Amino acid sequence: MGVYEWLVPRRTFPLRTLVIFNLSIVVALFGAHQLYVQFPLAASFAPSYGVLLACTLTVWLLSIFMQDVSIVDIWWGAAFPVQAWCFAVQNLSLSRALLPRQSLLLAVVTLWGGRLAVYLTIRKVREGFVEDSRYMELALPLFKRGLVPPWAVALGALFQIFLLQYCLMCLVGVPLLAVMLTTAEQQELRLLDAVACIVFLIGIVFEAGSDYQLAAFKADSANKGKVLTHGFFHWTRHPNYFGDFLVHVSFYLFACAATAAHVDCNSLTIGSVALMYVMLRYVSGAALLDSCQAKVKPKYKEYILNHSCFFPWPPSAVSKKGS
Repeated sequence: MGVYEWLVPRRTFPLRTLVIFNLSIVVALFGAHQLYVQFPLAASFAPSYGVLLACTLTVWLLSIFMQDVSIVDIWWGAAFPVQAWCFAVQNLSLSRALLPRQSLLLAVVTLWGGRLAVYLTIRKVREGFVEDSRYMELALPLFKRGLVPPWAVALGALFQIFLLQYCLMCLVGVPLLAVMLTTAEQQELRLLDAVACIVFLIGIVFEAGSDYQLAAFKADSANKGKVLTHGFFHWTRHPNYFGDFLVHVSFYLFACAATAAHVDCNSLTIGSVALMYVMLRYVSGAALLDSCQAKVKPKYKEYILNHSCFFPWPPSAVSKKGS
């Protein structure tokens, strides 16, 4: 049984999606292994993953108190800055001063993850800390509240949500570790770093801009039941997911610039980006949200036919392709 089958029942997603997801995990694991093989110093950063695990368990305990496992979404955004800063502190503890690229990475990761965590927290407060029903229906189908004792819900959430997401955080965050392993001989910034910055800026504009646009659209009661089809959502149904993906592509580009002399490392750590794309496009992102929206908004099916799912594309071109 694949990893993701512990998270959702097979009837929720087609077998092809489950296979792709599990394969992307294998590729990401292989890439992480190669990083540790080519950089023996990487083993010294193990305490950072211990801190990340401790934080994940703390959020799990908080979810028990709040009876809301969906607060893990907030932690997902904050987890990557926590990883990056732990790696940076670990570098300093090894008497390795932070290099320009490492400082730059810390800045962009903190900007992106901090904004995402704050945005999700504000949204959670406005919603009254109501638990996202998708977690109970999809992630914990056998441990729904009210059907089993509270301790069973807590244990189910620990293994099927929090620890699983912890593992995914570690795999997706491999490019961050690769940058922090940069030696003094590789400290000069390259053209690829500039490309990474441009990709990051485009990504955060898409993600933050679409989040703001959607929040404003939902705040207007006149839009209840309607589909947002202008602005960022004119070009793609999920501009926030696309922007999120570009941000992780930028992290990978920073890693490539940092490990330019290790071609094998560059080609294999792309598994982290591939894993993120699969999650956003096929698993817990676009595909799942499309399915949910189509059930409650009749016009959303037409929106699906006429607008690109993930990558920005002119609606007319999508319609012609569909016809």
